[in-house]
Amino acid sequence: MRKLVCILFLCLSLPTWAQTSIVVNSSFEDRSNFLKGWDSAFGAGGLLVTPTAADGQNFAMITGDLFQDLPTIPGQVYQLRFALAGDPYWQGLTTLQIYWGGSLVASSYFNTTGHSNENLGWIYVTNNFLATLSTTRLWFGNPGYAVSTIPYLDAVTVIPVDASPTTCIPPPDGIMAWWPGQGTALDSVGGHNGTFLNGPGFTNGMVDKGFYFPGSNQCVQIPYASFCFVLGALASRLPFNFWPTASPTACSAVTKFLSAALHI
Repeated sequence: MRKLVCILFLCLSLPTWAQTSIVVNSSFEDRSNFLKGWDSAFGAGGLLVTPTAADGQNFAMITGDLFQDLPTIPGQVYQLRFALAGDPYWQGLTTLQIYWGGSLVASSYFNTTGHSNENLGWIYVTNNFLATLSTTRLWFGNPGYAVSTIPYLDAVTVIPVDASPTTCIPPPDGIMAWWPGQGTALDSVGGHNGTFLNGPGFTNGMVDKGFYFPGSNQCVQIPYASFCFVLGALASRLPFNFWPTASPTACSAVTKFLSAALHI
């Protein structure tokens, strides 16, 4: 009697981060020749802390910079993904700059407040970048070089993807004011610059930085201008776009922000 044996092949689609990366020594596990595959112009130290690395046993302390030249295909979009934390000795915001092909393409931020060496609180950051040359330098830089803020880096992957480069949506026509929260309270459209009251700050936002209101009495005060009167009168018919986090403090802060801007 013949037996029919059926073999079922399953085609599994791996998540992007699990596919083959073009980064050498992405988790800094090979520490031969400094950090194999990586180089530095201003200094970057490797740190061995087994319980706290995002992946494996090692991660990089970006005291200055760290870069690697990647083999890329011109016209191909690549997805960069990495784990980010910061030296908890400095409690506050830590900045890591990302350069792609010699251009500053993104800045990522990590708030070390409340974290410790035992609980670094790693976050993952993802961006898509377009390659224009056959070799592209991926460069991580610390704008706080020679000061106490030190970003931590781990689990760096770069994967070719069928996607568009990460870009911001341009401001709509006729916009009256825009407070992007990129390290200041400046209005990048109409010059209606805000003033911090009671110490608000900045943290990671949906796009780059965002305003951070950790308490109940922080706000950004906007000076009175003629457009504020128009907005106040027509507020029910004009759109306001913002991304608050889902917490009572954030909602209170947004209310204060709009109240100050509209004088209502």
